[in-house]
Parts: sequence; structure tokens; C-alpha cells
Amino acid sequence: EPFIIRNKTKISANGGITYKQKQRLIRVRNKYDKLILTKSRKRAKNILMKDEGWTLQTLNKNLTKGKKLLQK
Repeated sequence: EPFIIRNKTKISANGGITYKQKQRLIRVRNKYDKLILTKSRKRAKNILMKDEGWTLQTLNKNLTKGKKLLQK
């Protein structure tokens, strides 16, 4: 059986992250910054994990990425 070779029709975004993904990371980081003003950091992360459906490890990684995006 011959192998099926698929064409890559979509070019990957700069840095491997799309505009919508960047906006989501920034939105989550802004929400986290607002939550830690009134709640503990642990509680704020639990709220975001529930809202976004992310694990703690993914949330921590994405909060770091969001912070870097905001600094640009």
C-alpha cells in the first residue's frame, strides 16, 4: 500500500501561535490579575482552570506566556 502524502495547505503562524491564541492568553492573564486583587492566588487559578478547562500545569505555562505578551 502506498503512503498518503498530504499537502500542508496552512502555513504555521509566526512563533507557532495564532492571533486568536494570543488574544486568549492576554485575556486570561488580565482576568488573573484582576482576580488576585480580591482572592488568593490559588483560588484565582482554580477559577481560571474551571473556566478555561485547563490543568494547573497548562494554566501556569499560559499565564507566563500571557505576561510576556503584555510586556511587548
